[in-house]
Formats: sequence, structure tokens, C-alpha cells
Amino acid sequence: MVVQAVETGVEDPLVSNQVIISVEVFSENDAPVVTSFDWSIIEDGSTEILLQGYDADGHELTFSIDEDVENGSLTSPVGNTVTYTPSENYSGSDSFSYYAYDGIAYSSDTAVVSLTVIPVNDPPTVSDTSIVIAENDSSFTLGADDVDDVDLTISFVPMDSGTFFGGSVEDNGDGSFTYSMGTNASDQDFILYKATDEISESSLGLITFNISGGTMFAGRGAPLALTDEVDVTEDIVKTISFVGFDADNAFSEDAFITITQQPSNGTIDDEFVLIVDSVDELAQWTLTYTPDPDFSGADEIKFTINNPSNPESESGEATISITVNAVNDLPTISAIEDATIYEDESLTLIVDVTDADNELILSHVSSDANFVTSIENSILLVTPNPNYSGTATITVTATEDGGENAQTSESFNVVVTSVNDSPQMTTIDDQITLEDEIFSIILSANDVEGDEFTFSELSMPAWLNLDGATLSGTPLNEDVGGQTISVFVSDASASDTVSFMLTVENVNDVPEIDVLSYPGTVDEDTEKTFQFIPQDIDLDNNTLSVTVTSLDMNLVSSDSIIIEPTGTFVSGDTITVTLKPTLDQFGTTSIILEVMDDDL
Repeated sequence: MVVQAVETGVEDPLVSNQVIISVEVFSENDAPVVTSFDWSIIEDGSTEILLQGYDADGHELTFSIDEDVENGSLTSPVGNTVTYTPSENYSGSDSFSYYAYDGIAYSSDTAVVSLTVIPVNDPPTVSDTSIVIAENDSSFTLGADDVDDVDLTISFVPMDSGTFFGGSVEDNGDGSFTYSMGTNASDQDFILYKATDEISESSLGLITFNISGGTMFAGRGAPLALTDEVDVTEDIVKTISFVGFDADNAFSEDAFITITQQPSNGTIDDEFVLIVDSVDELAQWTLTYTPDPDFSGADEIKFTINNPSNPESESGEATISITVNAVNDLPTISAIEDATIYEDESLTLIVDVTDADNELILSHVSSDANFVTSIENSILLVTPNPNYSGTATITVTATEDGGENAQTSESFNVVVTSVNDSPQMTTIDDQITLEDEIFSIILSANDVEGDEFTFSELSMPAWLNLDGATLSGTPLNEDVGGQTISVFVSDASASDTVSFMLTVENVNDVPEIDVLSYPGTVDEDTEKTFQFIPQDIDLDNNTLSVTVTSLDMNLVSSDSIIIEPTGTFVSGDTITVTLKPTLDQFGTTSIILEVMDDDL
């Protein structure tokens, strides 16, 4: 650093010379800093979470979990990444805390990650069941489960053609159902059923009616492909059952299904799985249906089945009607790469965020207060403080404006690389000094990085001298006037220049006399002539007056001194003086020449 003293309390303060003091700052480890933030996840999902930490010394950080989650599982950190999996079917709040270690010190505080597990509808479940029918119009009940504990609706497949062997099932409206044999005279009958909530449905369950006294199996010819209605949750893959029934012939492993109409708002895979039921006359094929991203609404699939064991092997066409129920989509933020900028630069990034269902509110936070962040219209501006260099973790969070207020965050690092700053000269006001007087001024500068610097001249007159930080000299008569002085300060790689006007004001100089000839010795009663030239070194065109005086007026009186030409003169005129000594006088006298300008 540079130190100098300046007088205070006076109109024209004097400034001392400058002294450079070197200060050595020893590095001391700074503890790392960790950041708290919020995170959202869909029920029964899994998510990778990036822990956020910053170390001012640039040390590599090791993260550790302080308090674990209570409603799920959390992996140990790998780098700065952990994976959180909520407990099965859990929705609600959860949290964990963590800290960081830089190899020397632990973070002084722990940070908390607040987790929100957003509920997703869980489909109900049903199971196969057998019911003994002792008489026509027998009543029975069915069981179904749902972990969401919501009301369920029971429906039957096929919905429009009764049971497989001609019976029928009627909903009694009180949770019970009545089976009527109708034209069925066999010892068994079958129907499929499922449970639905407001969003999703169970897989199919088989109801077997064991009929007391039945003896005859009623044939139906060609196999049947069963129409069905299926509920699917948006963006969730669903396994769909395609059911076939053949009253006369058991299904063999060679039975197959043909898709006659593909879905228009989703896709199905090509891997059909044949499930031959315990009832040989019933077969199910399963495949997975994937709705188009973010789609909700109606879709359908049409199919036929083929049972090679039946002479009339191919069924008629059946339709699977699909309802894709909308769910809230979590916001997403595209990955933001780490960035490096130079000191005193800003970083501008476009934050790519999407949410199919809601408007989003973007927020941002920096792990280092030396980084100022702002965001407008998805454009993030990161501006480090002037002359600052270092690293910060910037976290951008997208939160739904409405819906379930779900949110997600993305973090990235910004590294500011140090750039040498030029030392800065202190401005110098225009200066005025007098001819023949000492002029001195102390130059001053500052270097924000504390680098040593030196002063140098760029443009100045020869009478000035720069010694260290002191600019001084004595101007002469020929230096009168104004001149621009330029000096600069420089460190190892940069410089700064300052200029000011220095005006040297004239101080009146005494005229001078150049004697061309001296009177010398003269004989009594004889005239003597000599010459001189008056000089005004100020060259200001002043008029000059000349007087010639004899110290012995008896020998040479004032009347006997003739000056030619007469009147006033200017610098450089030649003046002739004639001396006429008094008659009959002899001796010695001194002649005094005097020249005056207008300012004397």
C-alpha cells in the first residue's frame, strides 16, 4: 500500500512524499458453506438431488448426511449427488440435512433440503374369487382394496353381454350383486370384474360361479374377444389385459392376438404376454400402453383373438376404450453448465423451464454475496462485484404458480477468473506556479490488488524532474506560459495516465545593460562618447527609461551629459552618451547608468 500525509485545516495543504508499505497477508482456511433449498418428487418415484456447497479457497468438498429422511430412503453422497426414494405410496413432506468438509474444516452450519412428495393416484386391486350358486338369483359381495382409501366402483367385463355362459349380474346398489343363471344350465359360469376410483382402475379379476346341479356346457362357436374400458394416468405406463373366451375349446399356448387398430394418442409394445387362466376357456394377453407425453383424454385399441384349438379360430373385433386421466406435471429445468468469466464481466444465461400444466415462478440464490443475480423473462444475469474473483454456486428454482406449487431446482457453478487491474492515478487539478520559484507536487495512485507501482513521465518540460512520486523543478523566464503535463502509473502489466495544465506565471525581471564602450580617460576640456544597449529579458515590450548620472557633478554636471536619441527606449536600442567635462576641471568621476521598465 502507499501512504502519504496531507495537511488539513489550511487553504493550500502541503502533501508529503509517498511511502510504499508492503503487507503480507497469510492465507487462512475458510470453512465451506452449504445451502438449504426445496425439492419436489412424484409419489413412488425416485430423484437425484445435487447438494449445494461453496468453498472460498477452492478446495474440493466432501458431503455427508447429518439427519436422514423419515419417509423414504436416501443414498450416501457420491460427489455432491444423493438419490431419494420415498416410501411406497407415501405423499407429503420429508427432509434431510447435510454438511460439507473441505479437508481442513467442516461447514459451520448444516443445510436442510425440504422435500415435497406429490401424491399420485394408486390403482385399486382385486383378486380372483369363486362363488357357489345354490339357486337362481343368488346374492354375493366382492372385495377391492385401494391404498389411497377412496370410494371404489365395481364394473364387469363384458359389460354388455352378461356372463360368458348366458347368465347376468345385477348391481343391487348396496355393495352387493345378484347372479341370475338365465339360459345357463352348465355347472359353471364366468365373468370378469375390476374396481375403479376417479382416476385409475385395477387389473381384471375372474369370478367363477360354481352352480349346484348344473350339468350341461353350452357351446358358443367362435371365441370371443372381450370389450373393456381402461383408465390410465397421464404419463404413466399401463399394463392392459386383452381377454379372450372360448366356451367350446380350451386355449392352447399357440393362441394369439391381433391388433386391428393402434392407439392414436399413445403407443403399445410388441411383446404380448399370454396368460392361460386356471379356467382353460379363458385367456389373457397383456402388453404395455404408454400415453403420449402430457396427453390426457380418450384413446382406443381394437383387436381380435385366434384360438387354433377352435375350428372357428378367429373372434370378432373388440375395443379397449382408454381414458387417460390428467395429473399435475412437475416443472423441469434444463441442465445449466458451469461457466467461467473474467473479473468485472457479467454472465447472461437463458433458463429453459417447462411445465405442461402451470405458469412458473423463477427464483434464484447465490452461495456468495459477492455475486448479484437477477432474472427476467427466463434470462438470468449474474454480475460479480467489481474487482471480485472467486467461485459461487447459483441455484435457480422453478415453482408452480398454482396447482400443487411443485418446484424443482438446478444448480451450477460460476468461476470468476482474476484479471490484473491497472493502478488508478489520482486526478490532478490544473496548477499555477511562478517563474523562478520551486514547483513541487506529490503524485498519488491506488492499486486495488495491492501491487507495487511506479510513476513515469509521458510529456513534461525539461525543467521538471520526476523522482519517485515527487514531480518538481524551478521554471525560468523562458518557461513562462502554459503546458500540458502527462504522467502515468504502472504495475507489472497495466497503467493509467493523468494530465493537467501547468501554467508558469511571469515574475518581472530587472532590465540589464550591455555596455558597448566605456568612457575611459579623457583630456581636460575634451568631450567623450560611449554607448550601451538596455535589455529587458521579460520580452514583454515594456518601454524603458534611461538615466545617466555622474558622481562628481563639479567635474561632469548633469547638464553636460547628452543622451541620444532622446525619450524612451525599448529593449535592444543602442544609446549614445556624450560627456562634456566642466572647463578647466580635471579629476575622476564615476558614471552611473540606470535602466527601468514600466513595472519597476
